Order: sequence, then structure tokens, then C-alpha cells
Amino acid sequence: ITGLTAGTYTVTVTDGNACTITSIATITEPTALVASSLVNTNASCNGGNGGSATASGTGGTTPYSYLWSNAAATASITGVAAGTYTVTVSDANNCTTTSSLTITAPASVTASIVSNNISCNGLIDGSATASGTGGTTPYSYLWSNAAATASITGVAAGTYTVTITDANNCTSVASTTITEPLVLSASAVNTAVSCNGGSDGSATASGTGGTTPYSYLWSNAAATASITGVAAGTYTVTITDANNCTS
Repeated sequence: ITGLTAGTYTVTVTDGNACTITSIATITEPTALVASSLVNTNASCNGGNGGSATASGTGGTTPYSYLWSNAAATASITGVAAGTYTVTVSDANNCTTTSSLTITAPASVTASIVSNNISCNGLIDGSATASGTGGTTPYSYLWSNAAATASITGVAAGTYTVTITDANNCTSVASTTITEPLVLSASAVNTAVSCNGGSDGSATASGTGGTTPYSYLWSNAAATASITGVAAGTYTVTITDANNCTS
């Protein structure tokens, strides 16, 4: 008899004289073959190939063989990207079972910068602050001027690049350009007094460069761009821009 399941079977043999004899046979089966994924190491960087997994089998009949969905034929796979992987475990009798696992990766590290431009031409008061998202905290920072802090201050106009590195050595780079305004220059056009001793002189100041809007302060305390009805004399105007730069 063939094609039997596990169990106990009894056979009685009878000869031509009706003599009989009985025998018992017990058919066994191995325990169920089970595949399990014991170790699952996720990828350290988004887009990287740092994941790994190790499969093992129980039950069935040893030895086992392994076949992964990425064609690897070993118990362990290493250097793999994020994704779902399936392993088929086969025993010595070609009994098979499968198991799947998912290897994940953190979100991409992204660096960004907020910067403050130079307030007055020629000063060194620019600043920039970098921040990171994604990856695995904590982050470290390295600027193109060798600063190793999230923020740089007291810097001149120019382009600055920061590299942010996360706890797994995944990196992202961002750049910012700190600018400075043109030199603030003051000029004035005047109208002379018409008669000696009169008070009908006038002057109008104007500014260029710097950062608008401008404010004006004359030596006679007038706070407008133009002064009128003034006597002969020397008048000084101070022009101040939006960043308190003066000329």
C-alpha cells in the first residue's frame, strides 16, 4: 500500500490453508518544517545597502538549504537595500516552507540653512544656522569655514557650505550665500540764499546704496530729506538706512 499518511497499520496474511499471521507497521512523519527570520538589521542610510537578514529552519529533516528572493542561496543575506525579502527553506526530503521580512531604511537626511546677510558694507556680522531632518539623530555639522556648530556668526560676505552627518554617518550638504549691501553714500543739492542776510536757502539730500528706506537728520535738527528757508551757512546731513548704517 502506498500514499499513506502517518499512523499505525495492521496487516493480516492468510495462506492457502487459512492460516494467518498479523504484523503491525507504524509510519512516522517529521515535525513540520518551519522557516524563521531570526536576525533583521535595517539599512542605516536611505538608499544605502546596509541591511542584512539571517534565516533558520526547524523541523523537517536536516540539512536545510536556503533560497532568497534576491537569488542568494545562503542562510544570511548582507549588504542589501530596504525592501521585502522572502526565503524558501528546503530540507533533505525537499519539503519546503517560506518566510518573509521587511528591511527598512530611515528617511533621507536633508540639510537646510537660514542665513542673515551683512548689515552694512564692510562689516563682518553675517550669520547662518543649519538644521537637519530625516536620518538618525543626533546630527553633527561641519561648515566650509571649518566651524563645527549648527550656527556660524560674525562671518563676512561669501558662500558657505555645511555638511550634516547623522548618527549612522549618512550625510547631506547645503549651501547659502551671505551678501552685503552697496556702500551707503549721501549727497546734497542746495539753493543759495537770494539776498545777503536772507533766509530762503534750501538743500535736498539723497542716498544711494545701503538698504532702504532711508532716514535723514540735518545739523539744524530737521529730519526730512529737504530743508528750506535757511540762512547761509554750512549744513550737515546724516543719512541712516534700514540697518542703521550711516553716511
